[in-house]
Amino acid sequence: MTVFQRYLLIQVPGAVLAGLALYALHVWFGLPRRWAIVLMVVYVLKDLILYPFLRRSYEPGSHAGPELLIGQHGTAAESFDAEGYVLVRGELWKARLVDGSAGVQAQSAVRVVGADGLTLHVAPYSGEN
Repeated sequence: MTVFQRYLLIQVPGAVLAGLALYALHVWFGLPRRWAIVLMVVYVLKDLILYPFLRRSYEPGSHAGPELLIGQHGTAAESFDAEGYVLVRGELWKARLVDGSAGVQAQSAVRVVGADGLTLHVAPYSGEN
């Protein structure tokens, strides 16, 4: 399935609900049929116009959130041995030290090596590599 097909498939439920709402407005409140059709066409055109801006998020393997932080460096917000909080790119994240890492002290450098949900996997960073 192409990215465009995936995008269109995800838009179908919204278009169906919009169509049903416009039909209900036509039947119950006397919305002229011509206006209902025009509004439905505008609704569909909106999705087609937005596609180029949203296409990238529908591509397979596109990452967002914590996965984008892998490889970044940060600072420990507190001293911790297993789990704690780190500051990465100006945001506070829950972090877990990777196996075999010694604890980190507050304000010491860490490197993000992985992510599990909204928890970052970090290792102490000495500035070398």
